[in-house]
Amino acid sequence: MNLNQIPIYIILLGFLILIAGVALEFTSIPSQASVGGVIFIGPFPIVFGSGQNYQYLIAISLFIAVSMLVLSFVLYRRAS
Repeated sequence: MNLNQIPIYIILLGFLILIAGVALEFTSIPSQASVGGVIFIGPFPIVFGSGQNYQYLIAISLFIAVSMLVLSFVLYRRAS
């Protein structure tokens, strides 16, 4: 795989995750919905959540955010 193709695959992966999330949202029952997420402002994470299983959603969101940060650092180091 060429390093020039990696950003295209990351963008496509993002779109697939977005489509899967929208599909899951339409099939979920509104009375049992849980919400959780992470917003990074600089190096500081803002974590939020509510509902029955928000702990799992926050953990998954933190894992995805940290892995995206690590991936961007690795790709930056490899490019320079």
